[in-house]
Amino acid sequence: MQSILDVLALLKRHPSVSSVVPAASTSDGIEVMAVIDVELPSRLRAAGVTPEGVRAKEPCWFQFSGDWPLKAPTVWLREDFPLALPHINPRLAGQRVNPCLFEGSLHEVLHRFGFERIVDQLCIWLNKAAAGQLIDLAHGWEPTRRDTCPSTTVFSAEEAIEKTPKDGSLLTSQGTYFTTDGSLWAVAEESLPAADPEFTQTHRKHRSLTWASGSVPFFFLRCVDEAGDPRVVSDYAPETVDDLPSLLEKATCLGAKVDLLEGALKSFTFQMTLQRPLRPAHEADWSLGLFAVVVLLVHRPASLVGSPGRDVEVLPYVVRYTLDEKKPLAPVSQAHPAFHAQCVTPALLSSVSGLPSDRKRLRLAILGCGSLGSKVALHLGRTGAGNMALVDNKVFAPHNNARHALILPRSSAVLPNKSLLMEQAMAELGHKDCESFELDAVDVLNDSDLANNVFGTAEAVIIETTASLRVSAAAALSKTLAALPSRRFVQAGMYAQGKAAYLFCEGEHRKVTTEDLRSGLFELCRQDERVRAILAGDTSDPTRIFVGDNCSSMTMPMPDSLVSRAAALISVQLERCIIENPPINGKLCYGIEDATGVGMTWHCDDVLPTVVFPAPDEDGWTVRLLESVAQMIDLDAKRWGRLETGGALLGHVSPITRTITVAGLVDAPPDSIRTESRFILGTSGLVPSLRKAHQQSLGHLQFVGTWHSHPMGGNHSALDRKTLKSIAEAFAGLPALSLVWTPSGFSCEIAAS
Repeated sequence: MQSILDVLALLKRHPSVSSVVPAASTSDGIEVMAVIDVELPSRLRAAGVTPEGVRAKEPCWFQFSGDWPLKAPTVWLREDFPLALPHINPRLAGQRVNPCLFEGSLHEVLHRFGFERIVDQLCIWLNKAAAGQLIDLAHGWEPTRRDTCPSTTVFSAEEAIEKTPKDGSLLTSQGTYFTTDGSLWAVAEESLPAADPEFTQTHRKHRSLTWASGSVPFFFLRCVDEAGDPRVVSDYAPETVDDLPSLLEKATCLGAKVDLLEGALKSFTFQMTLQRPLRPAHEADWSLGLFAVVVLLVHRPASLVGSPGRDVEVLPYVVRYTLDEKKPLAPVSQAHPAFHAQCVTPALLSSVSGLPSDRKRLRLAILGCGSLGSKVALHLGRTGAGNMALVDNKVFAPHNNARHALILPRSSAVLPNKSLLMEQAMAELGHKDCESFELDAVDVLNDSDLANNVFGTAEAVIIETTASLRVSAAAALSKTLAALPSRRFVQAGMYAQGKAAYLFCEGEHRKVTTEDLRSGLFELCRQDERVRAILAGDTSDPTRIFVGDNCSSMTMPMPDSLVSRAAALISVQLERCIIENPPINGKLCYGIEDATGVGMTWHCDDVLPTVVFPAPDEDGWTVRLLESVAQMIDLDAKRWGRLETGGALLGHVSPITRTITVAGLVDAPPDSIRTESRFILGTSGLVPSLRKAHQQSLGHLQFVGTWHSHPMGGNHSALDRKTLKSIAEAFAGLPALSLVWTPSGFSCEIAAS
């Protein structure tokens, strides 16, 4: 009771409260009445009331339930308070008026700001009501208040706006419905295809409950001006429709071509009434009513509150006809407002995600629908990104439930394909353009016909999440990725049981590849002890997990929470800087677990095009010199001027792709000799330095050869080739590389024992 006394004291102190009535107990709790002084416009103060009916002194009631103070009080205005104003919550006839004071929960306002803020906002609301300023177009248009909506219609407002003719013509589509007692749950067909109106009704009964379902027509009509252009209606009015004549009257006032609507309804009921006797008995019982759904599209002067970017309000109604057997061609009509529920569509998902619904929708190919790929795909799908090709040739096994984005029911008798399950999940999000492909990613990367079918022939982002070295090698060798410049290959994965994650985005025309970026990441390990320690982890090797007798799976053990963390942050990078506007250069993104073990710190670096020395023939080796290494060589060569200089090269050698990727340097030892005609690489401490570099790159980079400069120009000399041959003999079958820097560029030679 003390808290109620505190409320009374606060109300008495409030400058806008002229009087307070002591608390009274009611069946709903405790009620306090206060009279609020309302600031009327100066010209109306003498009258003490506005033309709309707002008074200079308004009685207000604060109703406190037994949950007070955990629950905010309900605020009531007098029963005869003017209802033609916006921002009033729906009410039943005879009920007092409940103003909408906040866009969110009044309970949260109470706990964040206190009871006084509720009183302040009530005073502001009444003052704005008196001044006719409850609608602030800067904050959006308040949707029409509808006090009673016994029915619900489900359709995409965006699709209705797009498909309904702008000249006021009628769009007729179909849907399905469920009804019990005259109220309707009606769902329009997706995409709202034009169709002739059709109605069916099939009855069901269980004990005392009878219900029916079937097909029902939807009539969409845009409100237009006299010229036939969409009409902007800026006068607010609450819902007044309670029968068919009032519906037609309202449609007329808003600018709809009522003759089209009325004619369509009459034609529909006439045709259905004529056809009913010809139908089977179980389809001719329309005792629960003959229904039609009417949707008016009204353009407003601002975006709707709660629907940013949409300035068209949809007003659905249900028209119900009762058939009189004595007068079968004269059905009795009824009509009532219906609640509109958005169906799940990409546009809705984009809106909820705070993204424009008309953003560019590239083809997305997800190679690998496992734990990481499934989560990334769903993250993207939930932002409205669809048009996905989902590629995986493996089935969903029971142990996949540990980390996959989807869950296979325990009762499932068949192990379905992962990609098919993902296609079905995407369809539930409204992405009807997603396709599943039960294919090996390697086959897709190697076969041009498969690639064109999966990736399409337009712009596409291909996201590889398999964590398979075989797939990585196939991507490196893939001619299908290079076939179309509009294809962009991206690789995502994790290291160290999820403590590190990466996202490699290739550059335009594959001028930077994922293998370049991977080598760049391990070169970073040499420079950054923190990155090195995290990537090293305990082990990044897959572990054999036994999932049944004589059945096992190779995987990296980690909890689902860590996979979800990596997937979410990888998806953020994809959404922000890759899918919308694929970068011209390569992009090396990596995240490492922070000191708390909860968050991740991410870095994204642009990587300039790699210097490529193509293989001379099919059996030769391709050399890829990362631009960062080329720049370091250039700086060192210019620092020594006319003197030749050089050093050791670090890189990754792939015998499968026959590629040497040069990603780092080891400085020349102090006993190296530099003259204007010759450079001799010293040996003091060189071997320990190379071993240390190999260790710090976590074994990914190794000594692959040497480089030196020719400040005066010229390619490899006979002595250079002799030196290269001696190094190759020490490499025991692996190729050795020699780079020569000149002011005009690089020359490259390779030797193998």
